[in-house]
Amino acid sequence: MRNTVTKPLLALAALSLLALAGCNQIDPLKRPYMWEETGVNKSNIAAMAANPADLNHGRDTPQHRVRLESDSVESLYAGKPKPLLSTGSSSGSSGAPATTGGGS
Repeated sequence: MRNTVTKPLLALAALSLLALAGCNQIDPLKRPYMWEETGVNKSNIAAMAANPADLNHGRDTPQHRVRLESDSVESLYAGKPKPLLSTGSSSGSSGAPATTGGGS
């Protein structure tokens, strides 16, 4: 009885193995009928940039901005902040919220 059941199962397993071997013909990452990247986005961004060469490499600056910004923070922590620019008008619109005399 065991021999009559085993032979059809082995035949079915061999047939399944042969059928699944055909699935290797199409690589899921290399399907020719699917969309492929062509570089359109990169060329659109390059067309919108003022200088497309800046997308490949940056520009050198004559001064290092990091040092300038850290100087401002250090002077603020030292209690020596620079005064704000004055517009010369005395209309009272300094950008700060107005305070009222009444208190609660």
